[in-house]
Amino acid sequence: MPRLIGAKNTDLFNGPISAPTGKPMFYAYRTSSNNNTTSESPLSFDTIQYDTMGGFDTSTNKYTIPVEGLYLIFGGFGAYKNGDARSIEIFLRKNTTDVLRSDCFIAGVQGNNTHTGVNFASIQRGIIGDTYNMRMNATASINIYASVQNNFFGALLIG
Repeated sequence: MPRLIGAKNTDLFNGPISAPTGKPMFYAYRTSSNNNTTSESPLSFDTIQYDTMGGFDTSTNKYTIPVEGLYLIFGGFGAYKNGDARSIEIFLRKNTTDVLRSDCFIAGVQGNNTHTGVNFASIQRGIIGDTYNMRMNATASINIYASVQNNFFGALLIG
């Protein structure tokens, strides 16, 4: 019986799964909230679900490419704000250059929290030592959820 809702590291038919060894891949997410985040803020991830080659650093929130090749990189976060509308952008940064941008708009309602999520997926060519991280930009402060909804994932597709 397939299990999607609430499943964590679960094969749809055969129970628990784990990341394959020998193939670079990582998955990190956030377990603590980040309130009043403003523009040009790096997105941080305090929990590593898996990291097959030790490339993700929670102190810098960067993934360092351990094997040259094409990588699938995915990221996203959920946020909310009470009050005025906000425009939010997230960026995927390779080394010191933004290589991808995704954005959304929170339509504010005074007295009510308005919720949104922003995600991206990208295929990137990585060379050993390249670093990837996520940052965000907002027109004013927002509150970022503490949940697996705030995540950063990467996997080697072709090496």
